[in-house]
Amino acid sequence: MANLYKDEPETRIKDITFRALKGKFVDLLKETQTTQIDYKTAAKSKITRQARAIDNTLTPEQIEEICNDPEVIYGVYMEFIII
Repeated sequence: MANLYKDEPETRIKDITFRALKGKFVDLLKETQTTQIDYKTAAKSKITRQARAIDNTLTPEQIEEICNDPEVIYGVYMEFIII
């Protein structure tokens, strides 16, 4: 049934509008993904700086663990406070 009206002007207008909106939507999703990646990178950098300020002997693996699970940093804080 949809192919029956394929050459109708209204159908072409709807198709063009749909493609334009689809393109804008895809562009918006890409921009959102880029923003999320930028935020995650900035947050990881900030967490790394803060963790190093508390304990500069942390290994890269420990810092990665802290970035993935922020609750881990409380253990590092407690060790810092006790020492």
